[in-house]
Amino acid sequence: MKHRLDLDFLSLLAAATREGGISWRHVGGDGYRSTSEVYNLSWLYWYRVDGITIGRMGLIVAIQDQSLAFPWGTEGMEVAKQLLNEIDGKWISYHFGLVKGCKEMLPNDLPSTPVVRMQQPCIMVLSLLRQATQAGEILWRQDRDNPNSFYSHFNHKKMEITFRQPADYDENPIGNLVVELLLEGANIPFACGTDGYFLIEEILSFSIPDYQRAIRDREAALAREIESLRRMIRQSPAEEK
Repeated sequence: MKHRLDLDFLSLLAAATREGGISWRHVGGDGYRSTSEVYNLSWLYWYRVDGITIGRMGLIVAIQDQSLAFPWGTEGMEVAKQLLNEIDGKWISYHFGLVKGCKEMLPNDLPSTPVVRMQQPCIMVLSLLRQATQAGEILWRQDRDNPNSFYSHFNHKKMEITFRQPADYDENPIGNLVVELLLEGANIPFACGTDGYFLIEEILSFSIPDYQRAIRDREAALAREIESLRRMIRQSPAEEK
C-alpha cells in the first residue's frame, strides 16, 4: 500500500500540540477546535433509526475544507487517539481503563500468540480488480445521478462502488466513511482507513481522471499541512530548549 499522508499529518498534529504550537478549546458536547480555527476534532456517532445514540464510531479531524474520518479498529484511529490524548488526557485514561478491565477478566495463563495477518478473500478480489482496471480490461464510470457511485461491467455482470457519507447535525456531509463494493450476490463494505478502502480508491483513479485529480488535490493539501506543522514544531519554544 502507498504511504499514508493522513497518518503523518495526525502524528505531526499531535506533536505540534504537545510542543505547544497548537492550542485547543472545547466546543459542543465532546468536540475540540484549535484556537487558530484551522483544525477541528470530534467524535462520530452511530445512531439508530429512531435517533437513539448507539455509541462512538470513530474520530473525525477536519482541516478547513476537508475531513478525515478514522473508525475504530483502524491504524488511523490509534494515531487519532494519540492526538486526543495531547488535547485532553481524560479520554485516553477512560479508554485505558476499559482495556485494563477487559484484561482483568482474562485468565492469567492465557497463552500469548502472535497475530497472523491473513490475506482475506475480499482483499484478493480487490487486488484482481485493481490489476484488471490498471490494464484497461475493466472501465469504471461515474453515475450521473449519484456522484458518489461508480459502476462497471465484467463478463456481462454489473459491479458497483458506492461511497457512504455521514452528516453532521446540520445534515452537511463530513466526508466518505464507508465504501461498498457490490458484486452479483455480494455486498462488501470497507471502512475508511482500511486496506480495502485505499485499494478501491486506486481502482477508481485508474479509470476516472477527475477522481485521480481529487486524490492528488487531497494529498497535496495534506502535504502542505504536514510541512506547515513541521515548521511549527521546529520553531516551537519547547524544541529550542
